[in-house]
Amino acid sequence: MTSVLIVEPVSSGNELVVRAAAMGWNTVVASFDAEDRTLTAATRDLASTIIQVDTNDAHAIVEAVNRSPAGAGLDGVVAGSEFHVEIAALVAEKLGLPGLPTTAVALVRNKAEMRAALQRAGVRSPRHRKVASRAEAELACAALTFPVVVKPVESASSIHVSKARDTAEAVRAYAAIEADGMVDLGRPLGDEVVIEEYVSGDEYSADGYVWRGDVRIAAVTRKLLGPEPTFVELGHITPAPLGPSDQGAIERYVGQVVRAVGLDDSVFHCEVRLSPNGPVLMEIAARLPGDQIVHLVADVTGVSMADAALLMAVDANPDTCLDEQAASGRAAGIRFVDPGSITAYAQIEGWDDVPRYADVVERKVLVPAGEQIPSAYEALRRVAYVRYRASDPDTALAINERLGRELRPVAAYLP
Repeated sequence: MTSVLIVEPVSSGNELVVRAAAMGWNTVVASFDAEDRTLTAATRDLASTIIQVDTNDAHAIVEAVNRSPAGAGLDGVVAGSEFHVEIAALVAEKLGLPGLPTTAVALVRNKAEMRAALQRAGVRSPRHRKVASRAEAELACAALTFPVVVKPVESASSIHVSKARDTAEAVRAYAAIEADGMVDLGRPLGDEVVIEEYVSGDEYSADGYVWRGDVRIAAVTRKLLGPEPTFVELGHITPAPLGPSDQGAIERYVGQVVRAVGLDDSVFHCEVRLSPNGPVLMEIAARLPGDQIVHLVADVTGVSMADAALLMAVDANPDTCLDEQAASGRAAGIRFVDPGSITAYAQIEGWDDVPRYADVVERKVLVPAGEQIPSAYEALRRVAYVRYRASDPDTALAINERLGRELRPVAAYLP
């Protein structure tokens, strides 16, 4: 029986557990299993074995695996979250199992190193500077053209990513990151930041995998963002409503990016903007896409990104992850409900009307009515979502825009 270790499944990483169990694999989950690394009930039910350990410590994971009877006969290791891609690679290396080279992991986890790798390879990328102090932020701004974007080098979910129109705004954005004591999945935010020139244009994600040097893009998805200066993702459309020329340009460019950062035998989630001069990388990650995109891709193409990640983790050809019978529509989308500035809501206007004009696959409330909306970060404040199918990408986009207009949380006032 194939046996895989899944390190800290979070968000779409839980789909790895679902798919490994569905394939009949011995599914070993390593998790801190507390605080914001607490396992879901579904993952507890599906996992063959749960090893509780500090998943931010590769040495501790290796020791715990070696002590556990479930650690015998492991065939591979796969990361269940963005923050554990590097940890999973280190664990695989220490256990003598297949895994991503740590050199490539460093380039996809650190946004400044990612930019530098593209420049070395001659791949289009905005000018940037890595900074670790307010003084360095000022110097970086003097060398760049405004507007710029300020972002932590190793964070996720667009947290603290913001557009700045001048040096004062950029320094304030850096200072907010520096002062923030946020701990995400047991990891501090840190004060290293990349400041890069702003790229205009619609944003897309390309999701796929690279196997033995062959880059295979499963789908290109249109990303619908909230108002700047932040970049909160409010919706996604798969496949993106693109013409053949733009589609081809994105696919060719993503292939260049994947090779520039040295990814191989890995899934990837690559975000680009289609500028007037062509696609430009926002970031690339060696993990499954979040925001239910993994399900949008499967619904439209039949490609299970989770299956691909699992197969490559055990050094198996991922091409068997394609199940054309699983494809259930020509287009799919998801729309998140943004509460704006309110701290709690009584109801979501339009919620019950959605099935009248959309082929709903799933409607889910993330923050129940009457409860405090917990996070100060805009990217984590979304209170619900609707996932749906459509006859074509343009129709999917129209439905997404309608959902954005009509789903309105009504403010509630908590005592």
